[in-house]
Amino acid sequence: MSDAVDISVALLRKFADFTKTLSEEELVGIATGALKIGLRDAPQKAARSTKTAPRLDAEDLSRRLTQMANRVDAAAFVDSLGLSLQALRDTAKALGASIAGATTKVAVRDRIVEHAVGFRLDSATLRGGSWAEELAD
Repeated sequence: MSDAVDISVALLRKFADFTKTLSEEELVGIATGALKIGLRDAPQKAARSTKTAPRLDAEDLSRRLTQMANRVDAAAFVDSLGLSLQALRDTAKALGASIAGATTKVAVRDRIVEHAVGFRLDSATLRGGSWAEELAD
């Protein structure tokens, strides 16, 4: 087949796909000539940003998170980093936080917070909570 035939076949396939999105009234309008089909340039797709996510130092991030007094502050801090879902996943892995089953930014952020802050707070409560003082008496 020639290039012209190949191009025509590709064009007809695209047109057939396009007509599947039209209503019956629009199809009748095109068939009767009441509606005209025009050509125009396709809008340019926004170029993907080649800017890479900022590289985070896992040790520094871990140190900063362990200084947080509560989960709310830690979550706000992680949110302030403005990381994408993939960057959050990479950060969680670098920190050693389990993210199995976490599919959203909030879920991954919560796993990071729980790993870095929540576990420490829970452990401190268990070791030195108010109930421990009652047992010592």
